[in-house]
Formats: sequence, C-alpha cells, structure tokens
Amino acid sequence: TPPTPIPEAPLVGAIRFDAWSPNNGTDTYVNWNRLQDDTSIRYRLPYHADVSNPTHAVVDENTQAVIDQDILYASQAGIDFWIINHYGSRSQYAYLLQKTSPYRSLIQYAFIEIASNITREYQLLVEIADAQYLRVLNGRPVVFFFMGTNAYSTFGSPATAAALRARILSEIGTNPYFVGLNFSAAEAAADASSFGFDAISSYGGGLIPQGGTVPYSTLTNLETQQWTEYRNTGFNYLPTVTTGWQEIDTSTGYPAAGNPYTTI
Repeated sequence: TPPTPIPEAPLVGAIRFDAWSPNNGTDTYVNWNRLQDDTSIRYRLPYHADVSNPTHAVVDENTQAVIDQDILYASQAGIDFWIINHYGSRSQYAYLLQKTSPYRSLIQYAFIEIASNITREYQLLVEIADAQYLRVLNGRPVVFFFMGTNAYSTFGSPATAAALRARILSEIGTNPYFVGLNFSAAEAAADASSFGFDAISSYGGGLIPQGGTVPYSTLTNLETQQWTEYRNTGFNYLPTVTTGWQEIDTSTGYPAAGNPYTTI
C-alpha cells in the first residue's frame, strides 16, 4: 500500500542563538593557537570568522552582510524559518538586520520566550504583525516557550501564558499557536496540560549527556526513539532533527569536559 500523500510540504525551522558580536563580549570563539595546532577543528569556525588576529579568531555576526548571507544559505538549504531566542538585547541583532535585508522575504521567523516580561511581550506583539512572522493553520502566529528550570517554567506560569494568549487574540485578532519546548517528553506533556500549549517539542534531540565521542548514527537512533516518546503523549508534536553536537571550550579550543559531542 503506498503511503498517504502529505497534503502540503512541511515547514523546516532552525533555532538561532545569537550572541556572536563583540558588543556582547563573546568575540573570541576559540583559541587561535589551538586552531593553528589542530586543523581538524578549524572547519568549525563560521564562514565569516576573522582570522587576522594572531591570538584568536573573531566572530562578529552583527553585520548586514553576514545576516544577508545567512538568509541566502538558509534558503538554499531549504530552511523556511528561524526560531530566535527572545532572551534580551544580545539576541536582537539577527532579526533586526533580517528586517532590513533585501532578502528578508526568503525566510520567516518566530520567537522563543523564556520568561513573562512586559517589554518582551510588547515587542512580540509588534513582531507578530510583521508579514514575515511565522504563521500556521490559517494565520495563527507561532510562539515557542523554552520550558524547564531557569526558563519559562520558573519565570512564567500558566496564568501568564493564558494572559499572553488573550492579549494576542485581543490585539492581533488571531488565536496564537503556542509550542512548549522541553527535553523530556513526559515533562513536555505536563507543560502542555498546565500551560495550555497547542503542541510540544524539544530545544534539541539526540543529546547524550557525558556521552563522549559517539557516531552520528547513535544520535539519530536516540532521536528516533524520542520521536516515539513525544508522539505517544497524544499532543501535537514538532519533531527535531539533529545535525550533530559538540561543545567547545572557547578558551582552549578543545571539547569541553563532560559534554556530549560527535565527530561529524
């Protein structure tokens, strides 16, 4: 029996954690001497890295040229929207420069909220009115919530989520589509029940804490298992797709001790 055709193509998104700007004090990405010693990790530098400094590589993403190229690369890769961490001023340059890009029509965006904050909520309402803000199901604006300790579970509540939904419905005229992100399927289901989320997902999948170096297939096998766990909760589920995971100690250039990483 042939598979049932999908009525429309799925949307593909990528989370942006925007902090690579000298104004944020994070311009030293990795120790340049380490890169000189081991060319096997040099490829991990972003395409726009400045390697002219003899001691370290500078990564400044906060320019129109870089964001323009990011949009083109994302569009060519089949990415429909960016999910932007709406945590504070350090994460704002990407979507602000996206709004002034000549290529802005090529990609949509949505916000991840981590706390109930009047200023951020006002900004969210302004951005939802943007034609490039992500909407689904006949125009419902999508808002993601990062759940867990030191996230919206702590700095928000079911009442603040309900109030935000009511405010969007009142001021924008459309019921938003809320998605809760939690690394645990069981906790994501509990969040959905308590906070009234329309769907659940995770900030990332296939992660193995303190797993050491593992084949990419190990991560994808774990993620496939996680798809089943989330789907079996009975809530609408947005599946994640891992591209690999490696944390680098920015002071040494070596993988950070105790963190999971893969060799891809």
